[in-house]
Amino acid sequence: MGWVVSASKDRTVAWYSTNSGRRICEHNLEHSATCLEYDVGSHYVFVGDSSGRITLLSINQVNGQVMCRVIRELRGHEQSVSFLAWDSVNSRLFSCSADRSVIFWDIGGAKGSSFELQGHSKEVSSICWWSMGASSANVKDSKYKGLLISGGLDGYLIFWFMDPSRVESPNWSESDICHICSGPFFWNVRKMWNNMSVGVRQHHCRRCGHAVCDKCSPYRSNLPCMGFEKDVRICNQCFPLITDSDRRSLAISFDARHPVTCIRVEESLNLLLTVGKDRIIKVWDIKAFSSNPHS
Repeated sequence: MGWVVSASKDRTVAWYSTNSGRRICEHNLEHSATCLEYDVGSHYVFVGDSSGRITLLSINQVNGQVMCRVIRELRGHEQSVSFLAWDSVNSRLFSCSADRSVIFWDIGGAKGSSFELQGHSKEVSSICWWSMGASSANVKDSKYKGLLISGGLDGYLIFWFMDPSRVESPNWSESDICHICSGPFFWNVRKMWNNMSVGVRQHHCRRCGHAVCDKCSPYRSNLPCMGFEKDVRICNQCFPLITDSDRRSLAISFDARHPVTCIRVEESLNLLLTVGKDRIIKVWDIKAFSSNPHS
């Protein structure tokens, strides 16, 4: 049996039979669906919604009856999920959001890790996994066989290298005092009273994730290995530990000269198509990436 899968703002994911046109199965979400990705081999359906959540659904036929069940939920985005892309060869999911971030989810990996990629200054509206097909035979190092391309309303295209040196960014710790100087944050009234001091705002070091005050985190640096291509806040303790290799960029950005709403790659021709909010369609020659992607 063949079927068509759809997701809607009415919070419903539905499967329709291509033979009869009838709805054969459905699943109700808590929030409006914004995007969908389907894996033909496993019959997995990934649905992004307006809350930033991604729901992984599985559909199977049991005794002629079509059954749908929730496998897991992925939470990482703070705003609506804009687009999803699936790498069926390596079982990896890529998502982008209005929160300006891109997340790489290792669905098939034993660790189940995820990597956040920060490079856009506005909503990331579209992403595309470019496996580089037969052209990747020109690439000697297998770790660069494939690029993630993202386009945003900031007018930039970013080519992300899925380098094995990438690591997960730490979770942010919560505290009533600064991790370094032990100064109270503004909601810690008791500590402020005891110290006879004024509380300060809480910040977080992007390298260690500790809660710190502004005085103890004056440094800024990019950390491409953690997905931060632009400068982010770094604390006094972490900044001396950052090396030049840690700052080596793992992405290349281009000015598309229009706010990108959709991107597509024609692998056989090494062409990239961008559609802009300005009603302009552009075609880009990306042949150079297939011959030497990390030069």
